[in-house]
This record gives sequence, C-alpha cells and structure tokens, in this order.
Amino acid sequence: MSGATVRLQGNSAAGVQTDAEGSYTLSFAGNNPEVVLEIVREGYEPQTVPVRLQHNENRTTYVEVVLTKEAIALEEVVVSDNPSLIANSEALSRKKLDKISGGTTVANLKELGEKCSQTLKDALVRQPGVIIQEFFGGNDQPRLNIRGSGIQSNPQSRGVALAQDGIPINFADGSYIIGVLEPQASNLVEVYKGANALEHGGATLGGAMNFVTKNGYNASPLSVKMEAGSFDYFNSSISSGFAAGKNDLFVSTSYSKSNGYRQYNSSNRFNALLNIGRKFSDKFESRLYASFTDLYFDIPGPLSRNQMNADRKQINAGPRPPQLGGLKDNYALGPNVVRDRPHRNSHIARFGSKSAYQINAHNLLTATLYYQYADDTFMYPINSSVRHDYNNDYGVKLNYDYTTAKNDLSIGVHLSQGKMHQLRRVNYRGYVSDLFAKQDLTAEHAVAYISDVYKITDKLLVNIAVQGSYDTRKVADLYDAPTRPVLFIVPNPNVRMERVLRQAAGNKIDADYSYNAVNPKGGLIYKFSDKA
Repeated sequence: MSGATVRLQGNSAAGVQTDAEGSYTLSFAGNNPEVVLEIVREGYEPQTVPVRLQHNENRTTYVEVVLTKEAIALEEVVVSDNPSLIANSEALSRKKLDKISGGTTVANLKELGEKCSQTLKDALVRQPGVIIQEFFGGNDQPRLNIRGSGIQSNPQSRGVALAQDGIPINFADGSYIIGVLEPQASNLVEVYKGANALEHGGATLGGAMNFVTKNGYNASPLSVKMEAGSFDYFNSSISSGFAAGKNDLFVSTSYSKSNGYRQYNSSNRFNALLNIGRKFSDKFESRLYASFTDLYFDIPGPLSRNQMNADRKQINAGPRPPQLGGLKDNYALGPNVVRDRPHRNSHIARFGSKSAYQINAHNLLTATLYYQYADDTFMYPINSSVRHDYNNDYGVKLNYDYTTAKNDLSIGVHLSQGKMHQLRRVNYRGYVSDLFAKQDLTAEHAVAYISDVYKITDKLLVNIAVQGSYDTRKVADLYDAPTRPVLFIVPNPNVRMERVLRQAAGNKIDADYSYNAVNPKGGLIYKFSDKA
C-alpha cells in the first residue's frame, strides 16, 4: 500500500513513505535492540508495532504490517420535507388523504404567487368537484359547492366544513364567513369530498376543506406581490417567514379592492395573519395562530334578461310591474338598490393554539384551543332590514393517532359553543332605522369520531369509521317593547310599490332545540400503483 507513513515512535522526524508497491526502508542510528514503529495512513486504523532488531550481517530487519480501514461512525441525519409536528407538508397531506376511502385531493397553492389571486375562485378553479360561484364578483361571498352540496342562505353559508390549520372557521351553528379565508397566505388546501371529513367534524355530504398556512420553515424570507386591473382592481400582499433555532414565524398582510363591473359593485378586503411555532423538543411543539379580516362589499342585485340586454351595468331602482301599452317587457323584480344600498361589512378576529406531543414513534397527541369573534352587519337587499350580529365562538379539539406499518387508528373529539347577540333594525330608504328585534342565539356542537385503516396487503386497505354528534340551538328573545316597527308594502297602481313604516304588535319567540346523529362509514382502498 502506497502513501503510508512509517516512523519511530516518539520521533516524528525519523519517518518515510511507502512506495507504489508498499515497500519502505527506514534507517536510523542507535544501539537499542528494540524499537516501536508507528504506521499511519488516512482512512486506516493507525498501527504500532514493536520490533526486535536483527543482528545479522546486513543489519537488516524485515517487518510486514497489514492496515485495516478505519470505521467512521456518522451521526444520524434525518431528511424531511416537514420539520414541524403540526403543520402538514404536501407529501404528508397526500399520504394522509390517500388512506381515506373516498374522494380527496390536495391543492398546491404555490402558483398563486405567479398569477391573479383576486378571489378564492382563483385558488381552486382547477380542483375537480369543487365549484365556486361568485356572488356579484370581487371579494364578496361566493357560493362554495363540493360535489353539488353547499347551502347559501344569506348572509350565512353552510353545508361545508372549513378549517385553517385544522382550526374550524365554521361557527358552532355550522355557518361560516367565507371571506375569512386567505389563499395567498396558505401553502396548500386539503379537500375532503363527500362524507369523508370526520377529522374536521364534517357530517354532511358537503365535505370539508382545510387550508394549511405557510410557516417559517417553508415561507420565503420576503415576498411582495402587487396586481392591478380593470374597474380599479388592486391587490397587494406582503409576507415573511423565517426559522431561528427552535422557533419559526410567518406573518402576512394583504389588501384588495375593486369597483366592479356594475354600478354599486365595489368591494374591499384587508387580512392580517400570524403563525408562530416553537419546538420545545423533538417530541413537543406548539403553534399560535392569529388573524384579522375586514371585509366589505356592495350588493348590486339581480337583473331581468331584458334589463341585462339593455344595460348590464345598471342596478334596480325598485320593483316595476308589467305595464300595458306595449311596455309588458319593461319590468323589474327589484330590489331597490338605489334607495336601500344593500351591503355587508364584517370584522373577524381569530385566535388559536395547537400543540402536539409525540409520545413515541407510533403515538401522537394533538390538542387545539380556539376563539373567534365576528362583528357582522348585513343590510338585506329584499326584506328591508339590517342584521347586526356579534359572534363569540370558542372550542377545543383533542386527537390521538396510533400508527404502525399495518394500522392507522385515529380518535378525536371536538367541543364548541357559540353565542350570537343579534340586533335587527329597519332599513328605511338606505338608513339604519328603528330596532324591531333583539335576541341571543346559543349553539353547542359536540362530535366524537374513531377511524381505523388496516393494511390487509400492500395494495388492499380497509377503512372503518364512526362519528357521533350532538347539537343544541337556543333562542332567547330580548325585545321587550309591546309593538315592533314594521314596513308595510302599499300597492301603487302606477309604477312602484310604496313602503310605510308602522307599529304592529309582536310576539316573543323563544326556542330550544337539540339534535343527535350517528354516522357510520366503511370502505376499501385498492392501490393499483403508487399513483393510482
């Protein structure tokens, strides 16, 4: 072996290198009958060899040494696309959803940074089975359908379970304000189609969507985006994320506005979001979420076909019945947008804390606490009232996951309560007028589920799950006056309907309801390949 150094122990100056054949000659002076040789070479274990010198006629001693390769102990290196115990990466989300016996998909939102992102529709436009129908354009309240399910009962939307980082956006009564969602601050979206959203408390065919926020590990240190377009459209967002030691942080703000295509069609939206995480150890992590949304949009109202053909930018000035004298097509169903100025203005603040404890390689505990406040004003376009809601919603979620090579067991419970203080006033010619209703609405929601996925073979899996839910709804009428102001519609044979504000007797309305349900589920999963 060439390149090895042979020297006397304790005398580094007396040394030689082995040649190409591994031979060497070491000469030194002295009368010591014994010496110790040191033989070293990079990558091999060093050797010390005691040598008794031969007193032959050539005074030459032959020494043969065999070096063994040095064993280098490397520290364990773990390569992962997700250093967080809480926030899912795209790979982990796909792996999790692949074990659900039903329609699921993962939408990567990274491309939003390179295209127009005016509304939620821009983020999910290519997702199969997900349909978003815009209300009147801009940042308003689009109708969300997953496989055709989704209820739009203005101002609430229902039928779909929405979450951000697993924290519910739905209030305890199931309604949600879709304008809370900010796709520009999200890394991906998990879509559960149909009754496959047991984890998120979904008990309807509408399914669920979970928006996973960017964090300090996967966000850019600085991202700035600005858009501008027709009808005074403007959208801007700025975000930053970084990780330092055991901590990571992501912060994002966005603002958008548009005057819309039609008259009285403006909208604007501001959103601020904060995501802070700390890994106390390799087994315990906590994250704190906070967001604020200020949403406003006008409601220009519908048009008849004849109105649309004549001037699709116009708005109605009130109901106009069919007329005689060749004007039978010149009619309008209303509402009187010019006078009543229907719109919605919402301020929503959300706070959540999520902690995960990895007991061992197979067991994971997750706990979530959250609170949601909403100040929501909706000026109705039809029934001439102004609804003002003050929502206080809070809840807790506990999840236990047991994972082995053959089995995936998940057990969870979700408890929430929402209290809404609601005021209703008369919308009299576009102005907020007399109070005619005052009530407290209380909703309680409790759901527990257990789901197990067992791998029969590498390709065949069976999924058995069951969910139980219990809900209550309470209405406490707080309006004490003997009469209520009411708008009466007085027919006018000429052109329009006249409205008169009068006092009328009213009855108190108190109610208390409860509901319960058990939802079993069973399914098989067969994997033809890694992609099918």
